[in-house]
Amino acid sequence: MGEFDTFRNRVGRNGINEGDAYNNNTIAFIEATFHASPTFRLLGVKSTEKPTILEMDARVVEVERMGTLREVLFRPTSEGLNVGTYVIFDNETWLIFDRFGQNKALAEQCNRTLKWIDKNGIEQEIDCIASAMDLGSKAKQSRNEIEWNKFDVRLPLGQLFVFVELRDETKAIKLNQDLSLEVESMRLQAWMIQHLLVEMDMEFCN
Repeated sequence: MGEFDTFRNRVGRNGINEGDAYNNNTIAFIEATFHASPTFRLLGVKSTEKPTILEMDARVVEVERMGTLREVLFRPTSEGLNVGTYVIFDNETWLIFDRFGQNKALAEQCNRTLKWIDKNGIEQEIDCIASAMDLGSKAKQSRNEIEWNKFDVRLPLGQLFVFVELRDETKAIKLNQDLSLEVESMRLQAWMIQHLLVEMDMEFCN
């Protein structure tokens, strides 16, 4: 057997061609050293879409200039987590609001608790992100003090964006329904859905 045949056999053990073999070896190296990174976290997972997943490995990187925003990198062989999933790390709850491919996502720290009374008279509550700005960005503000989100929806002063997971309880919330952000009373004016993430436009009640 010649040297080329020996090389081809060695490559074939890791892939169908040289490029495939290098890619598989890279993935194997990342997998083997994934937990050794100082950014490694064992995430707690709360997902209506994947209720059987309670934990997942990830590397978490702080995004510059935005202390409540994190880049989450999953293992190369993982399916990752989808937009709208809650994850728990560093003693805080975070909401995934964007995803890039299979193994990279962005999450923002939940800062409030949304509460309301459902149609059966039962009090419901859920972790949420409440902000006058769109997730992960500094909203543009006009001279008339009207803020704009990425959907070009006007957000006048006295209103907030509220972001939560889409689940049976939040699906049942109706327009003009009264809710509360802990002590502030709010009213739902509009909402939009991106996969399992709900964006609510809320107005303070007088």
